[in-house]
Amino acid sequence: MRALQQTVLDADMVPLVIAPAGGKLDAGGDPITVQRTFATARSIEFDALVLAGAPGPARTPLPPVTPRPVIPRRRTGPRPTPGSG
Repeated sequence: MRALQQTVLDADMVPLVIAPAGGKLDAGGDPITVQRTFATARSIEFDALVLAGAPGPARTPLPPVTPRPVIPRRRTGPRPTPGSG
């Protein structure tokens, strides 16, 4: 991870470490500080992303969404007549 950070710095870019939660990442005994979380990172800050590793699921995943069919509602009142608007 440190080598990747250095490569980005050498290319005159600013590396930001993003993770599911704040704190430090264990990089083989050399902890790396998380600078943004998935919730606090904003797209305006980034021109590119490098995905290094596969994070696990977030600590508080959203509940599953059950799709519901869309049922058109029937009009129950009188229909407007053209030109009565």
